[in-house]
Amino acid sequence: MSDEDSLAAAPRAERRGKRGSCYPCLMGNRFTEKEVCVVCDAKYCSSCVRRAMGSMPEGRKCLPCIGLKISESNRKSLGKCSKMLKRLLAGSELRKVMHDEVTCKANQLYARLIYVNGWPLSENELDKLQTCPNPPKKLKPGDYWYDKVSGHWGKVGEKPCQIISPHMNIGASAIIEQASNGDTEIFINNREITKTELMMLKMVGVHCEGKPHFWVDADGRYQEEGQNRIIGRIWNKKRARFSCAVLSLPFPPTSSAETHI
Repeated sequence: MSDEDSLAAAPRAERRGKRGSCYPCLMGNRFTEKEVCVVCDAKYCSSCVRRAMGSMPEGRKCLPCIGLKISESNRKSLGKCSKMLKRLLAGSELRKVMHDEVTCKANQLYARLIYVNGWPLSENELDKLQTCPNPPKKLKPGDYWYDKVSGHWGKVGEKPCQIISPHMNIGASAIIEQASNGDTEIFINNREITKTELMMLKMVGVHCEGKPHFWVDADGRYQEEGQNRIIGRIWNKKRARFSCAVLSLPFPPTSSAETHI
């Protein structure tokens, strides 16, 4: 079954009782503690959850939902156990259920729901992205831009949110000029930067007069396009870390260059 077929086949629970009640026994209300299936969103009270979910080989799923992809709206809750399960399951069983919920193949992201530089990822590319030394945090389906030279990463149309491992062959090979919706006429590695990034450059003493185009490496070395002279290292400049923190811009995970892949 393809990813698209699996996604289309995912069931949605049909409520039969009053709002907030347990789906099988129809008891309780919206204040009653319940466990939710991460696929179909059916809700179960403490008396019904074990019967509905069995041994939970893929985490908190109804028995008919085992093997199906989760609802993406529930991804943020994977591996976060509820107070109900803490009461119902022994410690070792609870840890296994949470581990299986996070790691089982059926619960992983769809590669083709993640676009990088305008191109959907393959399963191998997604695996490379998630297992690199500095992967994106809290990765969700969506459109992202990736500067493979510097490692900057962000959502399409927005400023960078993280600096990940550089030089990965994922997504489209080239980043587009308007990937982050910049409006400064100043470019870094062919991407027009945002006003926030320009403020950071000015705060650390990078001269931006004349609307220059820069090449910036993963370790922060920068030079103007067409020139062979390294001007300096952005991340070694005074106030670099402070400026990034104030402006909510990412700073490299380490002070040295990231591991090249």
